[in-house]
Amino acid sequence: MSSKRRTLLVSFFYIILIFLFTKIDYRFIEEFTCCQDDHDYYSHAETIALDFDFDYSNQYKGYENKRYYKDGVIAPKGFVGSGLFASPFLLIGQLVENYIDNSSLVFNYRILFYSLSAIFYFFLSIYLVNSSLKLLKVNINLHFLFLVFMGSGVSYYAFERYSMTHVYEVFTTSLLIYISVKFYTEKINLNLYSFLIPLFTVLALSVRWVNYQIFFIPFLIKFLFKHRFEYNNYLLRNKYFYFSYIFSVGLFLTLNKFIYGIITFNPVQVYGSSGRLTTLLDFGIVSVLKLVLTSMFQILFSQEFGIFWFSPIIYVGLIVLLYLLFTSGTKKTLGYLFLLVIYGIPFSIVILWQSTASSYGYRYLFSLIPIAIIIYGKFKSFKKTKTLDNYLLIFSIFAGLSILFFETSVGTSLSQNINSFNVEERFSQPKYLQNYISSFMNLNSYLKIFTTSFLGVVCFKLLSSIFQLEAITNFLSRLSLPVENPDFASFLENIETITLLQIIIFSIILIIFVLHFLSKIIKNKDLKN
Repeated sequence: MSSKRRTLLVSFFYIILIFLFTKIDYRFIEEFTCCQDDHDYYSHAETIALDFDFDYSNQYKGYENKRYYKDGVIAPKGFVGSGLFASPFLLIGQLVENYIDNSSLVFNYRILFYSLSAIFYFFLSIYLVNSSLKLLKVNINLHFLFLVFMGSGVSYYAFERYSMTHVYEVFTTSLLIYISVKFYTEKINLNLYSFLIPLFTVLALSVRWVNYQIFFIPFLIKFLFKHRFEYNNYLLRNKYFYFSYIFSVGLFLTLNKFIYGIITFNPVQVYGSSGRLTTLLDFGIVSVLKLVLTSMFQILFSQEFGIFWFSPIIYVGLIVLLYLLFTSGTKKTLGYLFLLVIYGIPFSIVILWQSTASSYGYRYLFSLIPIAIIIYGKFKSFKKTKTLDNYLLIFSIFAGLSILFFETSVGTSLSQNINSFNVEERFSQPKYLQNYISSFMNLNSYLKIFTTSFLGVVCFKLLSSIFQLEAITNFLSRLSLPVENPDFASFLENIETITLLQIIIFSIILIIFVLHFLSKIIKNKDLKN
């Protein structure tokens, strides 16, 4: 097969894959409605991009005291960072809507472009991590890296729940890793990188205030790859580093004052706390150890999104760290122990919450994905990793398919249950793994996957321009497909409502993202040749 034909086939495969993963459940809506996390983060983007202020009274009209409300100040509970990053996309959507007549309220241009933000930052995160690995002279195939990201769990929040924070957590962590690597591997622009590291650290913190591990990323990079750096660049000796921290922290506190009317670093004052959160100091040391060990087992291996099954790269990052801790020389043992503590920060939050966090996967761990890849890259730089590579390949595919099958049946949907931590949870599924595997034999699951994907929308819209929808439904019924399903009827209504122009615009942008990503793969191959 010629190289040109192979490239076309690969491009076509990627486009179909992304169209299949891109879901319409949260895209075919007229507007975000109060009061959930999705609405909170959208409200931040809306007040920045469209209102040009931090007055949220119009976003929460009629729901003034449902989220953050103190001394007359109305604001979202969710933090502002993701709204900052998504606001340019919302602004573009509003500008397009101003100039293009929109006859369809469902999937309006504001929602259309806003939903593209998470996909853009998802691809950009892969690019930044890949660039960091190349600078560190670690060779990981970009196709493989894409597969690892797709099977990490965060892809769900790029292609479906796009208004949540997790893609932005991964992006800001990836960006901070890249800037840190640039600082240590270059001889020029050191003052610029020294200034940017604190700035992006605080921006990353603004996405989610409890991701404290981000403060240690520059030092993690230095510790893991010091032997590969040609220059002895010292971040803590650069005055721009300290000046930037003063400036960035001041900016962070000023922003909080504008939004919440208070100056604080404490997330509890904004987001509130759960009665389930318990101070570990209330227990004896034996009880604490038992809680940590049993909880870690559930996080690693339980049927309810255990990371061994559903976030393999995070699992690999932990295993590699443990291996390095127990096999390194005495001089490095303390360093690896410190890294393990840093890596464990998000795990400690899950242990305290005793919950997967009421959505797909252990989403509070997803900020570790870029860090886990860098740790894996460290291991790959001096050790053969065939076993780990095979595990990541197989289970990333398994976990990626899980995102497609999520909520396609009762058994793969979240509901009121006793979760894996033996806590009653509104949104839980303690037997998700076995129900997910069973879904492979459920014909209705495949129909649900297709009709909730943008690929299904494109196909049905094209067919509906040639045939009557009733004729299409009758044909599918003769194939014994469950077309009487209410979700399918709702899907057909949406097909009639949305415009062909909206589908074309969204499709073109998705294809541009994919082709730009593939151009990086082709460029890398050319450089190697």
